[in-house]
Amino acid sequence: MSLKQDLIVKILEISKEGIAKSKIFESITYVSESQINRTLAYIVDNRMLQFTETNLQYITTHKGLSYLEDRYNQKL
Repeated sequence: MSLKQDLIVKILEISKEGIAKSKIFESITYVSESQINRTLAYIVDNRMLQFTETNLQYITTHKGLSYLEDRYNQKL
C-alpha cells in the first residue's frame, strides 16, 4: 500500500466517531500538515469523509467505511 493509501486509511479509521482537525494532526506525526490537508481535501471530495459544521469535526461516511472494509478484505 502506498503512503497516500496508508494515510487515507489512518484518517478514516480515527474519524469513525468524529474527530477535530487538530486531533488528526496530533494522531498522525509521520507526515506534514500540508500533506494531511491535501489528503483530507481528497477524502472529502470523494465523499469518504464529511466535515460537520455543528461540532467542527470530521467523520467517516458510509462510503469511507466501505473503503476501509474493502482494504481490510484485500489484506486477508
